[in-house]
Amino acid sequence: RSYSFDDVDGDYGLEHFDTAVAHDRDAIIPFARAAMKKAQSVPMPGRTLRFIATPWSPPAWMKTNGKMDGSGSPCLKPEARATWAKYISKWTSAYESMGVDIWAVTPQNEPDNNATWEACVFKPHEEMEWIATDLGPELKESHPE
Repeated sequence: RSYSFDDVDGDYGLEHFDTAVAHDRDAIIPFARAAMKKAQSVPMPGRTLRFIATPWSPPAWMKTNGKMDGSGSPCLKPEARATWAKYISKWTSAYESMGVDIWAVTPQNEPDNNATWEACVFKPHEEMEWIATDLGPELKESHPE
């Protein structure tokens, strides 16, 4: 079942973003914490467990096709580009507040696959521009570490 942390149509300020990431609290976050604990118990000098975040789909209201499944071309509505970057940053902050540090973020899972499930197609030049103008600056400001 598809889900997002802000399903309020037009919430470009992300005022309704679920900073408690309620959907992930019962299974995903405890699983990540258990993996971190297990990794700490295994002697591996100079090594740590690192998490990479890879989004699958923006909320439907940010997409040109109006659905989380599949993708229009372009995927993101022009007015949602900065909001999608902020959404990813807020998700990263929410996980970090629960003790799950995100080491890296990729801009999109399978950016050239217009799948029948959650997807967001980015052509290479679209993805490059979005990273340069929206995602990169947002993460640099909100997560300078």
